[in-house]
Amino acid sequence: RWSPQLLLGAKLRELRDALLLKAAFRALIERVTNVRLAACETAEARRFRRGFDYSIATLRGLRPQPQMDVCFMLAECGEGRAGSSSSSSGVPVAAREGGAGAEAGGGCSRQIWESEEVGGFESYIEVDEEEDDEKAEVYRDNDEEGPLLNIP
Repeated sequence: RWSPQLLLGAKLRELRDALLLKAAFRALIERVTNVRLAACETAEARRFRRGFDYSIATLRGLRPQPQMDVCFMLAECGEGRAGSSSSSSGVPVAAREGGAGAEAGGGCSRQIWESEEVGGFESYIEVDEEEDDEKAEVYRDNDEEGPLLNIP
């Protein structure tokens, strides 16, 4: 018997194999970006569950050639389908905040996204070429203090 988690993992692997590793997808990306891709040999499907999964900055996979990251993000709005989102308190966010999802009985409202109870983000940090034993563990408060790109 397949659990919802196992089924989702299988579907993500299917998406990876059927789309990301195909020559047609590579050709589409080349057309859209006007950049010639050297290869499309590897792809990784990863799932992040709020409160359970996270990734820390890593140098894994660094290559001398530029590498493109493709992120396909899905957000569940609750009850296993798009519609409403439950917060950590168990109260639907749309209902708690009077969002469109509460009134219409479906759809993810802007208020749900702004509540930060759903969604995710990626951060890209410039790799320091110097060999230091001292590791920076403090993130800066403003963009003028260092190169950090945060994509919500």
